[in-house]
Amino acid sequence: KKYGFCPSELLYTNGGNSDGSPCFFPFVFEGTTYNACTTDGRSDGYRWCATTANFDQDKKYGFCPNRDTAVIGGNSQGDPCVFPFTFLGESYSSCTSQGRQDGKLWCATTSNYDTD
Repeated sequence: KKYGFCPSELLYTNGGNSDGSPCFFPFVFEGTTYNACTTDGRSDGYRWCATTANFDQDKKYGFCPNRDTAVIGGNSQGDPCVFPFTFLGESYSSCTSQGRQDGKLWCATTSNYDTD
């Protein structure tokens, strides 16, 4: 039963000018409301978010982490997610919040959470 929490913009951001602060949703950018990371306004394809409610006003942002990288916490800190993985007999090919009351995204770090 090896697992960890998936890197998430709800936990932290990379780079930008907000010292790793998590995304703030919803946020306003160029008058439009966003409820998720976006590539709008960028030509390099990087996903980003505002770290305050209004980017137009505050200009605070960070880059959203790639979810397929090493996990945070759980009992497998630093290990990569293994996709697909089995949890309660179901196959998952991305991070999930299934089985958690707090809604945190997680993944197994072995192919079968049920048996490993």
